[in-house]
Parts: sequence; structure tokens; C-alpha cells
Amino acid sequence: MRTKASVTYIKRTMALKRLGFRNYREYLRSPLWHSIRRQVLKQRLCCACRKRRSTQVHHSKYDDCTLSGESLVHLHPVCRKCHTYAERDKGRKTTLEEANERLGLNMPAVKEIRLMIREMFS
Repeated sequence: MRTKASVTYIKRTMALKRLGFRNYREYLRSPLWHSIRRQVLKQRLCCACRKRRSTQVHHSKYDDCTLSGESLVHLHPVCRKCHTYAERDKGRKTTLEEANERLGLNMPAVKEIRLMIREMFS
């Protein structure tokens, strides 16, 4: 029986393969990701604590639009401390849903639509 987390990561791998990548590690090393990352990190403060400088990017969703950089709505600038807190719990990797919850990213659809509109006009 597959867990919700494993299904999420299988879908991510499938989306990456459609973009021409063998795996997530290859994607994270690519010029495409470095370009996307640079755009997201223009937002200097961590979206979670709003205190520390953002140095990492958290994916709150792994879809084709997000992974290709077509949309930045589900990419969030975070500091290392908050990202580690979100993705690790007593040595185990959290699920995507848990990580999003820990970062306060489980927002209603209305907020998500507002973010998309803001992105369209920025």
C-alpha cells in the first residue's frame, strides 16, 4: 500500500520526467532550477518566520507549471531553519502536507487566487 507521501513523490518524478529530468537531484542541479530559485529568492525574508533572510525555496506543490517555472505561486522563500523545521520531524522526512502546514502555507483558495493575480501583474 502506497502512502500519500510516496504518491506525491511519484507524481513529482513523473512531472520531472516530462520536463526531461531523470530525478529531483538532477533537476535541482539544472540551470532551469537555478533560474527559478533566483527569482523566488528576490523575496528577501523567509515567508514563515519573517525574520531571517531566505536562502532556500520550498515547493508547496509539485506540478508541471511549478517545476517548469511557468508559475511561482507554489514556490516559497524560506530560511534554512524554517525549511528544516518544516521538512524534518525527529529524524524523519515529513509529508508535503505536513511541511506546508508547518510553514503556514495551507491557505484557502481565495488567497491562492490573489497570489496568482499578483504574480501576473508583477
